[in-house]
Amino acid sequence: MKAFRRIFISSDKTGFDAHLTAEGFPEVAERFINNLEASIAYAETIEQSVTEQVAAIATEAEETACSNAFANPDSPSEQFPLCTLYGMVKTIVDDLKIDFVTIVNVSIPGSSQSDND
Repeated sequence: MKAFRRIFISSDKTGFDAHLTAEGFPEVAERFINNLEASIAYAETIEQSVTEQVAAIATEAEETACSNAFANPDSPSEQFPLCTLYGMVKTIVDDLKIDFVTIVNVSIPGSSQSDND
């Protein structure tokens, strides 16, 4: 996420945020930046390892809790923070697949359109 942020906000003239703003979509650029910053800040607060969190998903109720954390990243899960983070990252990816490609006028390869991640 930090590497993507560095590319996205490289400078006032060459960053993707500058391009989105120049194309008349400053609110989309701002949303990307806000979502990136929030995701990075949240990731830095996670203390549990991936292994610990995966091991904690032992029941259907816990699996549901993880799914809910993913689906509602605006309400962070104390039990499954990586599930929340995954939902936050998916928000960025969805914006890349929809708004970003539309604004920069590029096509997504056909094979990636059916990819559900």
